[in-house]
Amino acid sequence: MAAKGDTGVDYSAAPPGGAAIAAAGYRFAARYLSNSPSKNIDEAEAADLRSNGIDVVVVWETTAMRALDGQAAGSQDAAAAREQADALGFPADAPIYFAVDFDASEAQQAPIDAYLSAAGSVLGADLVGVYGGFYVVERCFENGTATFGWQTGAWSGGQVSDQAHIYQRIGQVTVGGTECDVDEALQDNFGQWPADGSTPPPNDGGGDNGGGATPPPSGGGGDGQLTVDGQFGPATIRALQTAVGAQVDGQAGPDTWRHVQQTLGVPVDGQPGAQTIRALQARVGAAIDGNFGSGTTAQLQQALNAGVFPAEYFITVDGGLGRQTIAALQAATGATIDGHAGADTWRHVQRYLNITADGELGPQTIRALQQHTGATVDGQAGPSTWRHVQQALRDGTF
Repeated sequence: MAAKGDTGVDYSAAPPGGAAIAAAGYRFAARYLSNSPSKNIDEAEAADLRSNGIDVVVVWETTAMRALDGQAAGSQDAAAAREQADALGFPADAPIYFAVDFDASEAQQAPIDAYLSAAGSVLGADLVGVYGGFYVVERCFENGTATFGWQTGAWSGGQVSDQAHIYQRIGQVTVGGTECDVDEALQDNFGQWPADGSTPPPNDGGGDNGGGATPPPSGGGGDGQLTVDGQFGPATIRALQTAVGAQVDGQAGPDTWRHVQQTLGVPVDGQPGAQTIRALQARVGAAIDGNFGSGTTAQLQQALNAGVFPAEYFITVDGGLGRQTIAALQAATGATIDGHAGADTWRHVQRYLNITADGELGPQTIRALQQHTGATVDGQAGPSTWRHVQQALRDGTF
């Protein structure tokens, strides 16, 4: 049974399969219930996950702002969720999460509370979980409308609720060809349906999770830490300029970007073009899209707060070969940075390791990677190998 500190995935596209999830080192999968069968977990998928040792969590979501429809919607959705969960064989004493998948304000909390309270009248108040940002999770616990909390890193200002049961990290990985979010269990009972048939320990009611989340500290503007708000303002720019040796004036002009480019090893033209931004995203563990948005800025702020930028790659050490890891490998070896591992990527890795460059991730390349990063040298690329690669990238020793 998965427990505090274990990681899992959630996805809405084609299921990657329990075997692929297990091989990538994950212990649970959070899956949808909804009015859209194409994105829902079904009985066959649940059986496949559990037969591969993957625990299951379920969340109801139709539209992002559905909870604003209040009491009637909560009753209707909870009844439908219960029916779908029962059809899976999901335990009657395990919670169902309900998604508040937007940046809800305090003024919008009343209908959200009404929605969740109505769900509780159908399921039982102790079986209602909420998915949302830091502030939503905190308010729902304070108001007693949820007993399980699944917090996303979005809309959270870099904060992690000490009452949350699951934390959804910023950034995605590819597992079995499917883009997935990565989640971390913050408590031993996080609402999982154990694959081994055991019973989770009692829920502590959303108490202190002991600071179990591994995302780096966000800071709150004090003690020299940046506020992680996704805004590329003067404070963030000054911190970036200090990190790359540019003139510190809080204005991101050509001189700043030239220093960033020199630091990242990309062509120097003083402009934040797509190639520069992809290299920056690879270094800070952001989604690789070449667009300098709030998600990239938030990851940069966290990396600067942690003191690892620019010397290290700010990626998650989870044993999976996802887009973050691939992009970091591409950046470290001079390949085109796109987060997809094709022949060009492996040729660059092979040249970097001074072995035959055939563009294939075969036993020779795997052994060279293992030897280079201190992993067991057996020519087989499993989670242990990728954890060593990720750690070397994070430590700046790759």
